[in-house]
Amino acid sequence: MTAAMNTMNEAMIATDRILEGVAKTLEEIVLPALPPGYARGQLYAVLEVIGSLHGQLLFGGPMLENEAAMIDALLAEAAQSVAGGLGERCGAYATRASSTLAERVRDGRSLVCELIAGGHGDGGTLGAAIDSYLANDAISRAMALRPGRLAEISQG
Repeated sequence: MTAAMNTMNEAMIATDRILEGVAKTLEEIVLPALPPGYARGQLYAVLEVIGSLHGQLLFGGPMLENEAAMIDALLAEAAQSVAGGLGERCGAYATRASSTLAERVRDGRSLVCELIAGGHGDGGTLGAAIDSYLANDAISRAMALRPGRLAEISQG
């Protein structure tokens, strides 16, 4: 697996794993640093809410559906213009048995990374389609950031 593939696939962290990490940090780092009182009670309430969410969150939503649609279009184009096994896998991507949205996006991202690693993103119509997918995905992710966080990032 190439470094680009690792980077894209690592972006899909299970929500339960994220919740566990947040709860562990709050419990092991933040809680011991808080003095007894109101803030400590609020942190216990937050930990309880995080615990109740464990196992209940689904990975998906409109952003993931939008990314899946972009990947579908990109890989359909790649299937027509890339020769060999990679082109065949891009074609099979659209016709494979149904899978979850998260699995489709994960598999699609892997194929996009292989296209890039194979030099198919370096020019031509397919290169422009890959550039468009990457730009749209970056814009979608930036728009999903809460405004305060986006302002912080833009200031360095």
